[in-house]
Amino acid sequence: MAKKTKKEKEKEEEEERNNFFDKIFKENITEIFLPFVNQLLGLEIKFENLKEITESLHTTIERKPDFLRKIVGGDFSALLQIEFQTKNDIKMHFRMLEYCSMLMKKHNLPVYQVVIYIGDEKMNMKEEIKEHNISFEYDVISLQDESYKHFLDSDEPEMAILAILADFEQEKPENIITSIIQKLKTISEKNPRFKDKPAYDKYFRQLSILSKIRDLQPLTQKIIDIMAITFKIEDDVFYQKGIQKGVGQGIEQGIEKGIEQGIEQGSQKKEEQTILNAYKKGKKIHEIAEFLDLDIDYVKKIIEKNEQK
Repeated sequence: MAKKTKKEKEKEEEEERNNFFDKIFKENITEIFLPFVNQLLGLEIKFENLKEITESLHTTIERKPDFLRKIVGGDFSALLQIEFQTKNDIKMHFRMLEYCSMLMKKHNLPVYQVVIYIGDEKMNMKEEIKEHNISFEYDVISLQDESYKHFLDSDEPEMAILAILADFEQEKPENIITSIIQKLKTISEKNPRFKDKPAYDKYFRQLSILSKIRDLQPLTQKIIDIMAITFKIEDDVFYQKGIQKGVGQGIEQGIEKGIEQGIEQGSQKKEEQTILNAYKKGKKIHEIAEFLDLDIDYVKKIIEKNEQK
């Protein structure tokens, strides 16, 4: 088998990453984007009026539409097509025209087309074609033009996680991420969908994946680990101290400090647990200290403290 080139590997990695993003948006599309689409197009489409179209388009186009439904019930019938873009495509207007032409030919219905742009770069795709013999346009929703507050004001987790792709309005990323996680936990306590099961874990995973788009996954995952897994945020004294201190020196600085202290404390807890696990498996104190590059007295103190409990 021929060895793949660097360009081929990069293309495969990008396709795999885009598949992750597509899966998230397709899972959440009715809760998140139908209100956006209705507002943009001036329609009142309801979820129960969307009928799935299972037939494929017989064409040489490389990709199928990301989301395609027939609008039924009501005064008219039409097709609704939604595409998700993580990067600008200089030929997007041609691609949408091609879709529109084939869909109209196949179904003999008007087509409403919307591109939802979730990339980190400024959206610069053409939204229309105006030539001497053709006039065509479609609609674009760019999440980066929406305030993060718009998404955090929602009580739907699918909306809350999209704040990571919105306009931060000069707010620091760690504060945005913290606010999203707090919102998810608040929603999970009130929403019956999460009763008796940790369903909100799915949204933490989605938040982590989406943060890749803005190159924030390492920071996002670190804060998730501390706030959503290692600690219960409402009981974390380090975080609470950060909030209290924020009253005097600014909420933003207080939250940031609280996160830093929480991360530091979380690392210490993991270190202590590693020491105890190694000791329970029969490792000697000096072996643990040498392996973890720690002071032997410190290791001994951690073990003795645990044995006294």
